Amino acid sequence: MAVAKYAWSGRERLGLLRVRDDVIVLHAMRWPDEIRSPEELLPPPVELSDEEIDGALALMDTMTREDLEGEEFHLHRGPRPDHRSGAGAPRAAEASGAGGEAGADRRPDGR
Repeated sequence: MAVAKYAWSGRERLGLLRVRDDVIVLHAMRWPDEIRSPEELLPPPVELSDEEIDGALALMDTMTREDLEGEEFHLHRGPRPDHRSGAGAPRAAEASGAGGEAGADRRPDGR
């Protein structure tokens, strides 16, 4: 572990360097004037009438569904099918596994 001084956005800052797995991680430390009070983030207190609370509960009851069945509503463990998993990776793996060329699905202009 080490304390480091670095420049970011035109300001000199302090950080903590440490090794985690195979990388060096920089944790930014804050000066006292950069720390906000959590009380600033709290919404102001409001008064709610019994009718407003009853209306909110009725709305939640009308929007609640108990008939959520089927494959699309089950929790699946494993990699998520989104941009972080690399949407093009399965096609490239299939092409290279089938003896094809990994970049074969590229456009004529090379992209």
